[in-house]
Amino acid sequence: MKLPTFRILFIEDNPADVRFIKEMLKEVRDNIFEIESVEYFSAGLKRLSEGGIDIVLLDLGLPDSQGFDTFHKLSTQFPELPVIVVTGLDDEATGIRAVKEGAQDYLIKWEMKEHLLTSDIRYAIERKHTEKMLRESEEKYRLLVETSDDFVFAIDLEGKFMYGNKKSIDRFGNLYGKSYTIPVSPKYHQLVKENFIRRLRGEKIEPYPIEVIDKKGNRLWVEISGSPLVKEGKIVGAVYFEKDITERKQAEKDLKESKEYAEHIVSVTPSAIFTVDTNRLITSWNKRAVEITGYTPEETLGKECLLFAEQPCKEKCGLYSEEVKKPIFNKECTLRRKDGQLRIISKNVDLLYNSTGQRIGGIESFEDITEHRRLEDQFLQAQKMEAIGRFSGGIAHDFNNMLTAIIGYSQLLLAALPENDPSRADLEEIKKAADHAAALTRKLLAFSRKQVLQPQIVNLNTLVSDIEKMLHRIIGEDIELVTILEPRLSAIQVDPGQVEQVLMNLVVNARDAMPNGGTLTLKTENVTIDEEYVNANPEARVGKFVSLSVQDTGSGMDKETLQHIFEPFFTTKETGKGTGLGLSTVYGIVKQHNGWVNVYSEPGQGTVFKIYLPVFGIAGEKESKEEVVTSAELKGKGERILLVEDEEGVRKFSERVLKKNGYT
Repeated sequence: MKLPTFRILFIEDNPADVRFIKEMLKEVRDNIFEIESVEYFSAGLKRLSEGGIDIVLLDLGLPDSQGFDTFHKLSTQFPELPVIVVTGLDDEATGIRAVKEGAQDYLIKWEMKEHLLTSDIRYAIERKHTEKMLRESEEKYRLLVETSDDFVFAIDLEGKFMYGNKKSIDRFGNLYGKSYTIPVSPKYHQLVKENFIRRLRGEKIEPYPIEVIDKKGNRLWVEISGSPLVKEGKIVGAVYFEKDITERKQAEKDLKESKEYAEHIVSVTPSAIFTVDTNRLITSWNKRAVEITGYTPEETLGKECLLFAEQPCKEKCGLYSEEVKKPIFNKECTLRRKDGQLRIISKNVDLLYNSTGQRIGGIESFEDITEHRRLEDQFLQAQKMEAIGRFSGGIAHDFNNMLTAIIGYSQLLLAALPENDPSRADLEEIKKAADHAAALTRKLLAFSRKQVLQPQIVNLNTLVSDIEKMLHRIIGEDIELVTILEPRLSAIQVDPGQVEQVLMNLVVNARDAMPNGGTLTLKTENVTIDEEYVNANPEARVGKFVSLSVQDTGSGMDKETLQHIFEPFFTTKETGKGTGLGLSTVYGIVKQHNGWVNVYSEPGQGTVFKIYLPVFGIAGEKESKEEVVTSAELKGKGERILLVEDEEGVRKFSERVLKKNGYT
């Protein structure tokens, strides 16, 4: 490997000294030195201006230049070149002075040795090169500091400014010699002082933000970082780099305000809202979601949203299916609340993307529509019952007309036949069957609310008490009958016979639900119905009502059964053990009295029927009395009657009966 060659210019007017040095350098192994010589200083300057010289050996006693001035002139014109001063014994002091002024070394001519000269030359070149590199490095870093986008300060041990780069001076003014807390906002003085002391101790301090005030009084935010300032192995202060983060802080403030604004909107919206990340883990959960589900944010954040769904809703859900790219609206599913209640919810789902179009999660809003669905079901049920009622009423009316003729003519024939006539038995069976059919017809008419009522002002407590003994016989010994009657119950205007029929039907229904015995409770009370109750019960009305409750501890009913119990001919009993008209009759009678029926039941939990009838007045008002009319008073005396009847059979029968009783 070829070693580098060092080119030397020896400025010396003594030929003997020149030969001495040249001969000495020739002995160096690998011949790495090339030496040129000139006698005059001016010639040396000229040669140096041509370039290619690595080091100068300079005699200070030249014909055209003497002493220290010789070195001074050379170093001024060629400051980058290393210079070794070569002196005689009588000029050693000048050589020492030259070294102090910047010469790399000085050598006394007749004391020089080969190894000493070569090592000095190498050292001088290397040191000069190092000094050059250091100057260049210092210049580079000085330039970086001066052109830095940061504010750069140097603080001494007393906490005073001893340096500031151009940007800091332009913004804060010249702070040299002033306290480093001057530009700092007062509320951050203590923090800055504490960190300055810690920094001088050599502790590591992470960058931190503070508010500062510039020379014009403007406030800005900076992020401070720094380190101890070391000189000759000792800490002499600290250097600070302050990055202007005002725009970032403002952006953070704006973002925070925007986030708080959005969170406020989400928190007060009537819909439950939550968001998920790309793993479908919940990242936010608003107040309404807490109200609907019963779960707090602490219980939901970081959990998968499906954990709160009673029925898995992965299928066709935008949060789970990659095939679903569009938002999903009004998808219904079932959710189980924290307390175990099942709620029906309607949800809207959409995916969330960042500004580059990358999917970052999803958002879901949902509403509890359980009550809405219940009211909707009630409304549909009421419409269905109304339709069934109209249909049943029409059939019952026509059928009743036919039965009237059958029963009437049967009675006429029976009245005309002798007691021992063989045909009487057949006619009596015909009349019995017709009477049974008429009873069914009356029930259908009651359901369709087309019966003729005979209303009276009564006390419901009296009606209950009057038939209590009969009810005991109906339910048997295995069922306990309990009555809870409101002492000052308001009066109602009803047909007593019809209301007794309602009570009888409900008691029989309760008895059949308790084949192994139980408790049957009859309760009356005054109630006031408000708007809130009406909103939850479409058939109800605002006002004062008397309530009759019939509660059993029987088998109860499921939701499907509850939807059909008031329909004519619907029954859960065995064939032959019921007509299916008992509860439909109850429904019709109560509706015809401007009331309504509510039913509460669950399988295994028994059933409660609650009947609401409008208040008429104060209990105890005088009840109307039926006027007793004797059959003799029904006989006519030739009076003329106009009979209007579209059913021919009924019209002929009625005409015959009236004529028989003395009417024209």
